[in-house]
Amino acid sequence: MVRQLIYLWLFFVTSSVVENCFAQTPQSDSLKLALKNTDHDTMRCKIISAMIEAEENDSIWIGYNRKLLNIAETHLNSESISNKQSNFYKMYFGESLYNKGFYLSERGDYSAAIKYYTESLAIYKELNDNFKIIASIHDLALTYQKLNNFEKALQYFKENLERREFIDDKIGMISTLLIIGNILERQGLSSKALNYFKESLKLGKEIKNTAGIINSLNNIGYVYLNQGNIPKAVELFRECIKVEEKNKDFKNLSGSLTNLGSLYADQKDTLEAMKYYNSALKIQLQHGLKKEGAVTLINIGSLYSEVNKNELALNYYIKSLEIARQINNLYIQAYCLQNLGSLYFKQHDLEASLNSHTESLVLRETIKDEAGIAQSLNWLGSIYLAQKKYSKANEVTTKALQMSKKIGYPEYISGAAKNLCEIYKATSNYKLALENYELFIQMRDSINNEFSRKASIKSQLKYEYEKQAAADSVAHAKESEIKNAELARQKAEISAKKNQQYALFGGLGLVMVFAGFMFNRFKVTQKQKGIIESQKEIVEEQKKLVEEKQKEVLDSIKYARRIQMALIPSDKWVETNLNRLKK
Repeated sequence: MVRQLIYLWLFFVTSSVVENCFAQTPQSDSLKLALKNTDHDTMRCKIISAMIEAEENDSIWIGYNRKLLNIAETHLNSESISNKQSNFYKMYFGESLYNKGFYLSERGDYSAAIKYYTESLAIYKELNDNFKIIASIHDLALTYQKLNNFEKALQYFKENLERREFIDDKIGMISTLLIIGNILERQGLSSKALNYFKESLKLGKEIKNTAGIINSLNNIGYVYLNQGNIPKAVELFRECIKVEEKNKDFKNLSGSLTNLGSLYADQKDTLEAMKYYNSALKIQLQHGLKKEGAVTLINIGSLYSEVNKNELALNYYIKSLEIARQINNLYIQAYCLQNLGSLYFKQHDLEASLNSHTESLVLRETIKDEAGIAQSLNWLGSIYLAQKKYSKANEVTTKALQMSKKIGYPEYISGAAKNLCEIYKATSNYKLALENYELFIQMRDSINNEFSRKASIKSQLKYEYEKQAAADSVAHAKESEIKNAELARQKAEISAKKNQQYALFGGLGLVMVFAGFMFNRFKVTQKQKGIIESQKEIVEEQKKLVEEKQKEVLDSIKYARRIQMALIPSDKWVETNLNRLKK
């Protein structure tokens, strides 16, 4: 699920010191030459510290660490040392103790590792070196976690969280919150674990830390999955996939797809599980994710085994084993060999099963995988029991029981007790058979109680989910009704607006037609007016001609009248001549 790689503080501190002496990060040969040429122990400590960080061969760097420890210890035992020199050599003495703790922890000697981590932590606290304090506390807490001492682990992780918060190390806070959540989840304190996971998600989104967001979503999803809230778990895993696809984080994307596949496998939905496993495998093969691909191949093989397609299951297990051997991953090799052994046992091939489980046990002892060792021993006990080799069966199963009690796994204790009960019954040791049967019943009841508790939680969550779904359905119906009414109102408004638009466009069309008609009439009127004007001009011209002719006639008449008047005597003349004649 969540893998943390936190051993960087000392690297940054020591490398920055050495960079002051060299223009660039020195290579191994340069450091060796510098160490040979220096006469001062202060510089020797700085150079050796850098050599330890640069060296990958464990047998070599542990020798360098021993030199560092001896130099620092020699000066600290000197009576003439000043306070400044004392602090300097204490720092490197603490570093050498820390390195020794790390070396022992990597080899599974956790009790000895805790001793050295605790000593180095005390020195760093005395020097008030917060970065190194954080590194020591973190590794100390991890070591207690490996020993299943969750109380101590939580104590140190919470202290670690407070110190990271003090220096505003948000990325470190995210990783610590996730680890605390994982421990609480393992203790069955899901609600408390959920709070830490949600806090890490909030912080991851705040600083836009993709890895933090992905890990937080995955862990929250697992809590909901363990509580039986499948829909919520699926929702979170799919949200996680979206983030990974967006950021092209193919490694985590393949992991999330595998998680979904496992979820559906637990629900016995083989087709959906196979779909997600194959999608994950495709990405892993495309991007060279061999370790992840080997695990996915085992998962696919397990699906085929469950549906009794044993040949297909065998092929996938063998492919996985080949890849695990190529990358020299002993943990996956052991896991794959266990699955192969289980498949052979299912097919009643006890010799092949024995060989696979024996090889798996050897690898698990090499990497000090205590839980895996207990599993392998239980399987070997089952095989020897089936072969009626009761002495060997008793020997390995007793070891399995002791190991299972040490790590506190009820399921493993139950399996070992059941095998021992059968062994003692077969060898007529009924007293021990009864004792182991009672232990088997006790562990079985413990497992069943835990199962019942989870089933109860699952049932309650299912009820709450269905209740909420029903409430959401009613709310959705009401909301839909309101939305439908609103849509109807909006539709009526749109329809009215459309009618208005049609009327407006129709009116505009009529206006345009009328305007065209009026324009046409105007053109006709203009044309007619032109004709009338033209005819008027003609009439005027004719009138003028008539008037001129009339004038000419009148003038002619007037002229003739004047001539006549000139020839005819006037009335007075006539009257005068008449009067004259009468006389």
